[in-house]
Formats: sequence, structure tokens, C-alpha cells
Amino acid sequence: MDLVNYKIEDKLNNIELKGVSSSGSIAFGYINFLNKNKNSIKRKIKEDEIESEISIFEDTIKYLENEFQNISNNLNYEFDKIAEIYEMNILLLKDPIIIEEIKAKINNLYSAAYSINSIFNKFIKQLKSSEDLLLKERADLIEEIKDLLINKITIKDINEFNPNDIIVSKSIDTKNIFNIKEANASGFVCEEGGLTSHSAIIARAFNITSLINVKNLIRCSRKGDFAIIDSINGNFIINPNQETINKYKLIKEEFDFNYNELSKILKKESKTIDNKKIKIKSNLDNLIELSEYNVLNSDGLGLVRTEILFNTKEIFDEDFQTKKYTEISQKIYPNEVTIRVFDIGSDKYPDGFKFKESNPALGVRGIRFLLKNLSIFKKQITAILKSSELKNIKILIPMITNLDDVRYSLQIIDEVKSSLTESNIKYDKNIKIGFMIETPSAALMSKKISHYADFLSIGTNDLSQYLFAADRTNQECSKYLNNNSPILFNLIKNIVDNAHKENVEVSVCGEIAYDINFTRLLIGTGVDELSLSFSNIPKIKNELINSNYKDCKKMLEDFIEKES
Repeated sequence: MDLVNYKIEDKLNNIELKGVSSSGSIAFGYINFLNKNKNSIKRKIKEDEIESEISIFEDTIKYLENEFQNISNNLNYEFDKIAEIYEMNILLLKDPIIIEEIKAKINNLYSAAYSINSIFNKFIKQLKSSEDLLLKERADLIEEIKDLLINKITIKDINEFNPNDIIVSKSIDTKNIFNIKEANASGFVCEEGGLTSHSAIIARAFNITSLINVKNLIRCSRKGDFAIIDSINGNFIINPNQETINKYKLIKEEFDFNYNELSKILKKESKTIDNKKIKIKSNLDNLIELSEYNVLNSDGLGLVRTEILFNTKEIFDEDFQTKKYTEISQKIYPNEVTIRVFDIGSDKYPDGFKFKESNPALGVRGIRFLLKNLSIFKKQITAILKSSELKNIKILIPMITNLDDVRYSLQIIDEVKSSLTESNIKYDKNIKIGFMIETPSAALMSKKISHYADFLSIGTNDLSQYLFAADRTNQECSKYLNNNSPILFNLIKNIVDNAHKENVEVSVCGEIAYDINFTRLLIGTGVDELSLSFSNIPKIKNELINSNYKDCKKMLEDFIEKES
């Protein structure tokens, strides 16, 4: 059935529920519930049933293991990060401690389903009581595996999804996400879930239209109801009237047209009509984004935010960091990867990090924190250098306010290089080192900083904050945080001019870089690259290749002469 052209009588409910956009755009379909209703779990068994219950348990483990392995094997290479999630599930299914405890429970005359529920719940409770966020996430994964095992044993009806289905459930597991993709169902909506959960991550990778955290979802839904998922604005409309359907048909048509047209832009060279080349690079906030089409078709990674990439435990683990940086470098090769060292402080803290200041925006953050915590700094630099054999990694130092910090940072990096050389460990001896210009003092010293730098990166979010003395996390100050200001763009142009006098390239990142209203002004500054969130790359690149550099320079000259 052509769902986009489906018509429905005005007399129906037109119920609109709010949720959190997880992935995708607009989807039309009929509500189908995820079958999670278990038959009652038999508790006790007889002694002559032990063998058969153990066999049921082992067969169920093997079935689910094969299911996850088949999913992993059937994913194309661009989904290799997603395949890792399913392989992680397999490892959990094979956990010898859990398996032996469940078998012991069965031997004590409890059914397979009851034993699974009991033993898994014990581990879930232990992990959820931990303060470690990683362990809490592992508890959610164990709970998902537990439910899948019990469902396989107790549910008679198997979930079957159809192309026009909108799957509604309290929560959803990674196995059913793949089933939704394979059935080409319209999408799914859940009452629970988080944007960083494995299910949400996989849904984004598969571009499945979905919403999470939709309150009163189950109570308001009926099987077979026609519905619309609006993952652009976070709406779920049940039994929409004709006016609502027509509105969303137009929204979907416009979105699909723009997305398809802009996606073609990614394959074109990043240059203006009059051949001014400006690289369009992507920011990286999590490793799952490495599978995104826009990331892989950008000119590289202009900003890897490592303080977001890792949790507290991982910032002390040199081997773990080395593995991840190497993975990033290999995935993006031959394009460049700019790894910003931990910018801890202000509004940026790794998961589980405990550090508070009375005035964090002006406190011990960025390079100030690292130079006070040399063990963390040296381990990270060591990990980055060990990952640099492909020679496509650059190091970026944040929160520079004076030349002493510049010189001391370079001294520490040289010490780590010497140590690696003495240990005969290979690394890129000519690795490029750059500094973030995000404070007024750094902006005013940009020519002197360029003496020590291979490149500069202008962090416009913080530069605006410090330039206008307006806390960017305080809504009451938002009117003073003026990205439209000629003063800010005049400062950016001066930084670019100062760096270019020293033959140093300049990148711009932050909110201004992905706001299409400022693209032509940024082009006019003569900047060498823009670094932005991967979802904004097509529209900014489209603006770039349809601009004339000479016109943009004139536009900027006129703009910075204005009073406001």
C-alpha cells in the first residue's frame, strides 16, 4: 500500500505524543506491537527433567549465538562498528561464570527459564549498584540478553514485521532492530531508551526512523492504528486527520529531496566557483559516527573530541586509547585526523569524572588541566604517537592563553617522542601539532603562536563566550553571545591573516562553522578548512561550491565595517 498517499477520515483521534528523536526522518505506517508477553515461567522441575531443561538452556544459547553471528556476518563492511556490538552480545552469551551458575540452578530443580531469570538478575543488580557508568551500561546489555533467552523459551508466537509496520514497544533490543531493518518496516517507537544505547546507535547506523522516550505510548496505541513518526521534530501522531497527513507528506517530500540532492554534493571537490579550496571536515564525538556516510565522504576529521570519546577509567588506559586512535586513523586514511587532547573542564567532562570548580569556564580546563596532570597528558600523547604510523594524525592543544603553555606543551610532547625513540617504537616523527585559538589573548597572540604551530584551529564557541564575557551555558546570557557580530568576524579574519603570514593553515570549528548563515562570511576570511558535525556537511559543502570567493571577501569587508 502507498502509505504516503493513504487517506483517513477526519473523525479519528489525531493524538500527538512527544518523544526524543533517535534517527531517520518521517515515516508512515500501521502500529504493530513487539511481542514481549511471556507465558508464565515454570519455577520448579522434577529430577528427571534436569537433563531436558539443561538441553533447552544450551539450545537457546546456541540459537541466539547463531542469530547474532548471522547478523554480524551479513552486515556490510560499512557497518563493522555495528557488527562489533552483536559480537559483544555473543561474548556475553558465552560467559562461563553465568553459564555454570545457571546450570547449577537447574541442577537444584529449577526450570531453565527461571534459572536464567534468577542468575541474570543477580548480576544485573550487582552492576546497577555500581557507580561505574560502563558497568551500568553492561547491566542493560545483560538484561537485554536475559529477555531474549527467556522470550525464546516461553513465547510461542514469533515476531514478524511487515514493510508498513511501525513497531511500538516499551523498549527494543538489538536483535529486533536488525529484524526491523531486514523487514524494511517503517520504523519503531519506544516508551523507554537512551540516545547512547546500543539499540539507538544501531538504528542511527541503519537510518531507521525512530523515536524513544514517548510517554503514554502503550496506553494510547492500538494494533492496526495508522500513525506517523516525525523524527525530525520528535512527534508521534496516532490516527492523524487528513490535514495532518497532507502536512507530513509535504515535509517528507521536501526532506527526502533535500537529503538526496545534498548527498550527491559529498562526492564533489570542496572548492568555490573561482577555485578557492576549503576542506570540509567532520567532528567526531563517538566511534559509531565512523560508519556514517557523511564522515567517510568528508575531507577528514577536523576535530576528534577525546574527552567525550572516553570515560574516566579509559583516560588512564594508554593501550585502550592507542587501539581506538589507530582504529580512527585507519578508517579515515588517507585523509587527516585531528585529535584534540583532553579538553577537560568547564562543560566538558568524561563519563564518571568528578571535578568541580566554582567558576569552571575560567578555571583549570584544557591544557591547564593536562599540565597539572602530566601522567594523563603523557599517556594520551604516547597513545596518539603510537597510533601515528600512517602519518595522517595531527595533535591539537586546547585552551591556550599564553606562550608558556605553548612551549611547555611542546616540551612534554618532545619528551614522549624521545622515550618512544629510545624504546624503538615507531611513530610519525614529523607529526603536526596545532593550537586552539579560543581565548582573546590567544587571538591577539595568534602571529606569535603561529611561530610554534603547524596549524591553528579557531574554536568559535569558546572564543565568542570569552570575547563577549557571556557564559554559553547560561540562557540568560544568550542575547550577549552574538555570533552575528562584525567584531567576532573581524577577529577571525585577523587570526587567519596572522597565521597565513607564517604559512600556517587555519581551521574553524564550533557553531558558526555549521550555520549556513555564516558560511560565505567564513569563506571571505580566507580560512583553509571548516570542521562541523557530520549531519551538516552536505548543506555547508553545497553552499561552498556555489559561492564565489571574491564575492565572499567583499561581503566580509562590508560586514565588518558595520556597527552591528
